[in-house]
Amino acid sequence: MRLNKGWHSLLLVPVGIICLPILFIAMMMGTRLLSIFVGPINIWNTTRTIPPIEVISGHYQLSGVTSEDLEKRGIFVSDHSGFTLYPDHKLEVFDLPAFDAFGKPLDCNYRGTGTWALYDSNMDVTLDMSIQAAPVEKGDIPSCPLENSGVMTVLGRSAPYRFWYVIGDPDEDEGILYKKR
Repeated sequence: MRLNKGWHSLLLVPVGIICLPILFIAMMMGTRLLSIFVGPINIWNTTRTIPPIEVISGHYQLSGVTSEDLEKRGIFVSDHSGFTLYPDHKLEVFDLPAFDAFGKPLDCNYRGTGTWALYDSNMDVTLDMSIQAAPVEKGDIPSCPLENSGVMTVLGRSAPYRFWYVIGDPDEDEGILYKKR
């Protein structure tokens, strides 16, 4: 006796109705979900607790590897780019580049003094820098208007910690790495 094989095609309809939306959502979210495990900010290299002030204080400069990557993309960042975090929450910023929301460099750099604070956002720890006084102008690139220069993510599970300065859209995983010197 021969069985009718047409019933197999009837199973494809409910399976397709269930699987296609799941596949579509997975494709849309796949890159973001992947960046949780790989990329500059991931679950293995971000800290979950605010580091002690005496450990996080110090001078941070542009990472050499990041500098080469930026030059390939046509973005110039000064060799002096960096910042100093003092134990009393004072801050000194040197040629920190400024970018618009799309990651395009602005025609100014952040320079000056101000204050800093670390915040725990339940997913990672971030550094908030508030520049309050700009130095007398010197150099080719002018200082940006005084304002909050942005937020940096603290990288590392223990000292020495590093800071990831996001360029443009945070979902693109583009940024500048600053290491303690």
